[in-house]
Amino acid sequence: MHPHTAFSPELIDRIRRVYAQYGISDLENVGKPMSMDALVSLLGEAQAHIPEMQNRVVPSSFDPDDENLIAFPLPLSYTWSSCERALVRSRPRGVMMRAPLFWQLEAPLHAACRAAGAPIFVNDQANMPVGGAAIQLADTDAVVTSANDAVAFAAYLSEKKMPHPRLWILISSLEEYLRKTDHSREGIRGTVVEEVHLFPGLVLLEQCEHLADARGGFHASGTFHWEIGSEECLITSLQEDAPIPFARLTLPLALRKRGTCGCGNPVFERA
Repeated sequence: MHPHTAFSPELIDRIRRVYAQYGISDLENVGKPMSMDALVSLLGEAQAHIPEMQNRVVPSSFDPDDENLIAFPLPLSYTWSSCERALVRSRPRGVMMRAPLFWQLEAPLHAACRAAGAPIFVNDQANMPVGGAAIQLADTDAVVTSANDAVAFAAYLSEKKMPHPRLWILISSLEEYLRKTDHSREGIRGTVVEEVHLFPGLVLLEQCEHLADARGGFHASGTFHWEIGSEECLITSLQEDAPIPFARLTLPLALRKRGTCGCGNPVFERA
């Protein structure tokens, strides 16, 4: 698909109505390619209205010291569906969350764990001894964490001769994904499911059961309409109840189709 395909007037009008409702001024440019800086500016205009949106909120960055950090609203109907599918397939006895609490993923992960019938245990990344004990002694056999933490935690488990979990669900920011090398899973044992998020919880790229352990192969999240080009991708919110939808956000992400997955969806990899 050409990265500058026009969008329907109905979609643009719907987004403009939402923006007008929340005092966002840049209505004329809706539908034109927008930068991440433009999205942050747009979110800044809407911050005062977040309490009336009846939504969830996640940070607009994975870094708590990011000077551009701002709240990004998600609808109350939001579910972390890709994570839920992975957990339901794996049927873990217990799930450990080692992702930073700052990411605000505990509530959606808790809902995913309930769907899978598994208890959740929150473990601070700095407290590896307790995390290791939970795996060794408390039947915790799935870990949800950042890709960087997974390598460090796996090294600790190996050093202490502790078992590894059966399932890892690893989250990378887009920036981390673009820097990632083939060594990013070094020392990790067990099934690995990777995701790439725009913001914590806002999934861009995900893996189904056929792509688990497949290095570099992803599905494009159905949360967005994708315009995939040779040098960049543009994404547009598809959720009708998205508190702050956006159109044609430009990502510095080049993808190419690698084939068709066993699940029937196209598989993409970094170009």
